[in-house]
Parts: sequence; C-alpha cells; structure tokens
Amino acid sequence: MLGRVAEPLSGTTNLLEPMTKQLFSLAVLALAFALYTGGCASLNASSGGTSASVTQRQKFSQLDLSDLSNRDKWSLAREAYQQALHEEKRKDADAAAEFYEATLELLGSLDVGAIEVPAQRVLEFQRTVLASYNKFMASIETLPPTAGTAVVLEAVPDEEADDVSLPSKSEKDRDSVAPQAIVAHPNPLPEVPLTLNGQVSGQLTFFMNKGRKVMERWMERSALMFPRMRPILREEGMPDDLMFLAMIESGLNPRAYSYAHAAGVWQFIPGTGRIFGLQVNQTFDERLHVESATRAACRYLRKLYEEFGDWYLAFAAYNCGEQRVRREIARSHTTSYWRLNRLPKQTRSYVPAYLATKAICENPRQYGFGEMPEEIPFECDRIFVKDCYQLDQIAYAAGCDALEVRDLNPEFRRSVTPGGQTSMVRLPKSPRDDFEVRLASAPKSDYNPTTIHTVRRGETLKSIAARYGVTQAQIKAQPENKKARSGKLKSGMVLTIPTPAPQIVEAQPPAAPRTGEATSETSPAKESSEIVYTVHRGETLGRIAQQVGVSVSEICRQNGIKNPNKLEPGQKLRIRVDGSQSTVAEVSKTPKSDSVKAVAAKKTQGAAAATRHRVRAGETVWSIAQRYGADPSDILRWNHLSKRGRILVGQELVVSQ
Repeated sequence: MLGRVAEPLSGTTNLLEPMTKQLFSLAVLALAFALYTGGCASLNASSGGTSASVTQRQKFSQLDLSDLSNRDKWSLAREAYQQALHEEKRKDADAAAEFYEATLELLGSLDVGAIEVPAQRVLEFQRTVLASYNKFMASIETLPPTAGTAVVLEAVPDEEADDVSLPSKSEKDRDSVAPQAIVAHPNPLPEVPLTLNGQVSGQLTFFMNKGRKVMERWMERSALMFPRMRPILREEGMPDDLMFLAMIESGLNPRAYSYAHAAGVWQFIPGTGRIFGLQVNQTFDERLHVESATRAACRYLRKLYEEFGDWYLAFAAYNCGEQRVRREIARSHTTSYWRLNRLPKQTRSYVPAYLATKAICENPRQYGFGEMPEEIPFECDRIFVKDCYQLDQIAYAAGCDALEVRDLNPEFRRSVTPGGQTSMVRLPKSPRDDFEVRLASAPKSDYNPTTIHTVRRGETLKSIAARYGVTQAQIKAQPENKKARSGKLKSGMVLTIPTPAPQIVEAQPPAAPRTGEATSETSPAKESSEIVYTVHRGETLGRIAQQVGVSVSEICRQNGIKNPNKLEPGQKLRIRVDGSQSTVAEVSKTPKSDSVKAVAAKKTQGAAAATRHRVRAGETVWSIAQRYGADPSDILRWNHLSKRGRILVGQELVVSQ
C-alpha cells in the first residue's frame, strides 16, 4: 500500500479543470482592479497636488500689497518660501520662481519695526531665502520671465571675489545730505558711450540664451513705460538711453520691491528718495510714481555725473553708493570703471548689463530678438482729491473700475489718499458729472500716515522729533513705540514716526485793478486759483485753454506771450482761474499733466500775506518748489538763501508772493 501511488479518478479530473480556469480568471481580474485603483489613487494625488499648486499661484499672483498689514506680509512671505521649496522639489521651475519672487517682494515691502518679530530673525530668514533663490536660479537652464534683476546681475560668472555681504542698495555708502538746489538745467548731458568688451559680450550671451525670456518681458513693458519717461528725461536735459538703466534697475516694473527695501521703477531706497524730493511713508510712496521717481532719478544721476565726469562711474555710484565708488577710486588710483575690481559683484555686472541691454534694444534683430514693441501713449484723466478717501470710493464716485484706478495709482500704498493735503489721482476715463456730489457723500478714512526710523548712536528722542517736525509726545503715543516711552533709546531700535500733514497758508496775492475795472471799496473781490502748467511736446495754447477753462488771449496776457502759436516744451505758464470758491475745491478737475500744481488763492482788499510752508524731514528747496509750482530760484530769493544754503526741519519758507 505504501509503495503504491494513488491516481485520481478520471471523473475528478474533469470536474477540477473548469474550476481552475475560473479561479485564474478571478485572480487576473483582482490584479487588474488593484492596479487600476492604485493608479487612480496615484493620479488623483498627483492632480490634487497640481490643483493645489495652481490655486496657490493664483493666490500669490493676485496679492495687493496695499491691502496687507506688515504681520500679514511676514506670514505670507514664510508661506510663499515653503511653497517655493515644494515646487523646486517637484521640478516646476516656473512655479518655484514665482513663489521665490513673491517671497522677496513681500520681504522688500515689509516694515520690520511694525511687527513683533526680532529684526535679526527677519534678516536671517531673508539671507536664507536669498541663498536658496540664487542657488535655484543658477541650477536652471532658462530663467523665467519673472526673474528679478538681481539674478541677472549675479548670473554671469565673475573672476573677482566679492568681499561685500551688504546689498548694493544700502544707505551705508550714500550721501545723507541733499545736494544744493538745482535751479535749471540748460546744458543737456552727453549720451552714454557704448563699449563692447569681454564683460559686455558675456552679458549679451546671457540675454540671448538663459536670460532671453527676461529680456523679452522687459522689452514688452517698454511699450508702456518709455512714453512716460522720455519727456521727463528730455525736460531734465538727460539722454534718452537712460531709459535702459531703468530696465536693469526694475525690469520696468513700477511696483517692484527688492530685498534691500528699494522700490519703484528706479529702485530708490527710502532715505535717498527723500533726499531727492520723494515723499515716502506708510501711506504715500512717490517711489512708485513713475513720473516723480523719474525726475528724482534724473537729479540723482546728474549729481553723480557732475561729480565723477563719467557715466559708467555715475551708474556704479547709483547702484552701490557714491561713497563706495570714491573709496575704490582712491584705493585703485584710477577713474576707469573697468579697473575698479573691488566693487560689489552686482555693481561690477551693472554697467555691462546696461550696455548689453542698450545694444539689444537699439538693434534687436542683430541679437536674435523681435523688433521693439510699438509704444503706447500714456493717457488718463487726473483729478485732485482733498483728505482721506479709499481709492475704491473714488473709483465708484467717478464711475470707473476700482482695479484700474488702483493700478494707475500704485503710490497710494494702502489704497487711500493721505489726509491734510490735496492728492492727484489718475482715472482711466473722465469722471461722472456728479462726481463731486457722490464723493462728498462717501465716508472719509481716518488713517494717519507714519514712517520708520532706526535709531543711530548719539540720537535722542528730542533730536529725532526735531528731525521729523513732530513732538516727543507724538512719537511716544505710537503703539509700536512702547520701549521708547521711558525716553531711553538704544542704537538699532526701530521707531514709528507720525508723518505731519503739510502746513500751508493759503496765498492771498494783491490784485491790481485792470483798466476800466471798478475800484470801489464796495465792489466784491473775485476769488481765484493759480496753476502752473508745464508745456509738453505737441501741445497748443488752444488745447491748454480748453483744459483749464481760460481763453487763449487771457493766457497770453497773463504770461506776456506775443505769439500764441509759439510754445516750447518745458515752458511754464502761470494761469489764474477765476471761480466762485474761496479755496481750492475739495475735489477739482485738472488737465492731463502731472506737472500741474494747483495753488489756492483768495483775493482780499489791499495787501495780503504770502504763502508759507513749514519744512518737513527729507524736503529740499527743489521738492518744495515742485509742490507749489514755483521756481526754486524765486524761493531762494524770497527767503534770502544762497544756492548752497541749507534749510532745516520746522523752518518756514515763503513759497509764493
């Protein structure tokens, strides 16, 4: 029995074969189902990640910095950085670049002193982000069009070691005293020479390859930005090719913020912007106003050119500071930019990048690019608004799209006009006829502008208050200044300083009666306003007269014009407009020109007081003259000041007689 092998019955074999086939079929189906469900789960996870990424990108691309508190900016910056690292791991270069750029923009617009986070922690986070960003950008083959200008300046290898850890846009190496008042610039400065050498060739190669998308984005923006900048450059006697410098500074992005807290198309840091007449506080930032910033850049670049006598050195000083350039010239015993090899890395790349950009934009076909886009004239309507209003309220009252109004007025950082002064607001079209009535019914904002001050060694609360034209009590009253209430200050402490509204006494010029006019003491005096209008290329007296509501013959009489057909670009016209209101209206239409400055005037019998202005921190004779539409030389003469004389915070100046 043991040695015998049992054999299955023939009937049993016939029964098992169908069962085996069924079991095999079921196993195959189970395996297929498992693979299918697993694949679906994987696909769902992948698509879910992609969907989340798209949502996050939309969230950060639609951020309006003017709507964010500093605490929100700090929180969002950290969130954007984590998202950038996530996208970098996913190998999505475009998404990672967008999140990196959002992180740096948020950090650049952040007022460190306004959040309860140690400044050292913020700086360490900024360094970490920059290191990751630079490493990421160096690892990809083609830069995305959103890449910042700092990446462009770091991209081309440089043989010299960089011994500077501070960002180029630092106040450390910049003059802190305003230059003497510039009365006029009859002498146009020469064009920037074009040099082609190995460094410039390296930048050209970069733009033609890795940086091609960046250059194409800059060229696209030139269609809108160049028409706004060119007339101002010509009025200031500056060469047109300085427009290419704004490409290197900001990529022609008027809302650009850098990690060094520089802002706007010309990338002014706050201190330098104030020195050259720009108002910078938490509510109003003229660095983002294209026309105002361009004029300030012209003043700064003219000062640098007149000091160094060379455009390349002037550009280097604009980038890293005039004091640094002076030291390097003294150390190297040369005034050749190309031999100053101890300048910061970005500064050594700054002029070659400018020259490469200039060469490409002047001959795009030669370097494999399409033609420069056709320029689009900048057209908008402009109104004056007094006191605090939300831009959205102004847009609603005017019958305009709120997003368009915000986009046209980036200088209002919180989308609100400052209180205590009259602000010019741009509109995409003419306002409704009942605009004044609709706006008057809107509630006013009570936001009070402030600015940030970092305490330096030797400063006291008294000296800081005097510098900004406020009282010590006003500084102590700020909620952010709890540590300063004892009166003891430490170097490096950050203070929030309230920004006083300009104190303006309305002008009351004496009115000499015309021939045939009634001179009786009982006749009512007409009330009027005076505007100073700067003529732009192509404008006629007829068009100007239509805009301001005064006849051509009256404008000629007021300005002593004999030939009404002969106007020069840059010519200033003083036009007195009679009206029924005693002061400048709460809301008043103005011509389409940023150069128009309204000065309230109220006639009285006999002699009248002149307009006076109390000097605020950062103001110069030139900036005050621009505010009131006056000639700087007149202000100097009325106040018995020399061209080299200094004005002090709190000093009262006569600005109109």
